[in-house]
Amino acid sequence: MRNFEQYLHDQLRVCKHGGRKKWLNLDINPKAATISFLGIDGLSLETAQAYLQDLAAFSPHAVVMHLGENDLDKDTFCGARELAVELVSFAGLLIASSTAQYVVLCQLLPRLKAHCAHYDDELPKVNDALRQMMPNYPCLLYLPHGGISASQNQMFNSNGVSLNLQGNEKFLRNMRVGVSRVGKLLE
Repeated sequence: MRNFEQYLHDQLRVCKHGGRKKWLNLDINPKAATISFLGIDGLSLETAQAYLQDLAAFSPHAVVMHLGENDLDKDTFCGARELAVELVSFAGLLIASSTAQYVVLCQLLPRLKAHCAHYDDELPKVNDALRQMMPNYPCLLYLPHGGISASQNQMFNSNGVSLNLQGNEKFLRNMRVGVSRVGKLLE
């Protein structure tokens, strides 16, 4: 998530010059919630387990998990339902190995230039499977990313995979919705 980190860095730079401190804590009052970001470029389910201890060190009450697109965009993709099950299993492992009471699973995002031909066809199937599984897991929530689609190429960098500043701002608004939903559950 190098571009997301760059976006936050750009926002910090703007704030130093008198700009609004928007998005530093997802624009949520820090007294209500403290937001920490752990973004790893190229992360997949296979490599994510190595970061469970790092995540647990934050002592989170909840985790908003944006993971799965790199797994979907592999030649070794296992199938939509199987990937959804693996994502839910990883979310359960996250809860079991940390202080998190809830995990918000984010909708997987489209890509303008996916590496594998199956990406566009399988993406809605994975998201549908995740959405359908959520009622079975009271500690998991599904977060759709409204307003970000492959038809909106102005949301993506020239690589066709990463979001640009406009796309990241939309992404952050969606993340704030997810954090707010969990905040209501934790009250």
